[in-house]
Amino acid sequence: RGLGKLTRTLGRLWTQFSPHFPLVNFIRDLQQQLAYIAGSDIKIGGRSISTAKAAWMIATRYPKTFGAAISEVLGRTPTGKYTGYARELAAAGGMSGFTKMLSDEDALKDFVKDVAQKAGKAKTSLAWDKFVDAVAGVSEVFEMTTRAAAYSVMRDMGMPGDQAANFTKNLMNFSKAGTETKRLGNLYMFLKPAVQDIYLTSKLLRTRKGAVVFASMYVGALALYAMLREMSGDDDEDKRLKKMDTRTASERRGYFILPFGGEEPVRVPVGFGLPRMAWGLAVTTVDAWRNPDYDAYDAAGNALKSMTSTLSPLQLSDINMFKN
Repeated sequence: RGLGKLTRTLGRLWTQFSPHFPLVNFIRDLQQQLAYIAGSDIKIGGRSISTAKAAWMIATRYPKTFGAAISEVLGRTPTGKYTGYARELAAAGGMSGFTKMLSDEDALKDFVKDVAQKAGKAKTSLAWDKFVDAVAGVSEVFEMTTRAAAYSVMRDMGMPGDQAANFTKNLMNFSKAGTETKRLGNLYMFLKPAVQDIYLTSKLLRTRKGAVVFASMYVGALALYAMLREMSGDDDEDKRLKKMDTRTASERRGYFILPFGGEEPVRVPVGFGLPRMAWGLAVTTVDAWRNPDYDAYDAAGNALKSMTSTLSPLQLSDINMFKN
């Protein structure tokens, strides 16, 4: 139990207390969410809806639901359509992301409270509670933005409120955990996200529609990575290589590396699940075709890593607060 508290405390420090984590997690979440919705078979009133249309509608709603999420987290009275949807979603228990998972297992807050009480510093404990809640609120805004967008589209397309809330919750439900998951979670910092990601990805790939969406993402990723690689320019020391080739393999598979910004390019994180699998395979394919330093062994090894990277969707190297 003590080890579990330490693991969860480190998890909170590494996520919500990392300044860039909320935005990075939001960028990954929206990619994963849109891929999952596009590849799912969603029925409303017994008929299947166009999930491509639903995904597009959700993507265009993010700017609107961002403001609604801020209002809901701050506890303001709902004044608009999307603020009302955000309030409905929260009331129906549709929030089950990182913020909810960490707040349910708030070992960090419990630890500080215990120390403060033993030291006779009740005011210190209260101040810390307010600080932690404020920090968690930032992550909650970004998480609610993506979920409120999905919820609002489902409601506008005719899905009943309770069904829409359940659908939104299960886009990534960290509240699901079996007995062994809880035990192993004491050792593995982000086991719940890993288990959920494995479940959702495998669920999609077992369907024809999910496989088609994955194949389409892979073809698009091939074209995009090949273009970004060429745009990166020739390496200064080895003219056989492109500058993109000098980045580490794990970095190329985990980020869209844009050749802007001078010596250090702009890196946009790739979403977990289908997006990362498709992008990683595309990177491996292009490297095996164009990179002269690649052989069949390298290509096979990196292809395997790309396919299995979803088994550990949140590694410390992905969210290292000391990088950048």
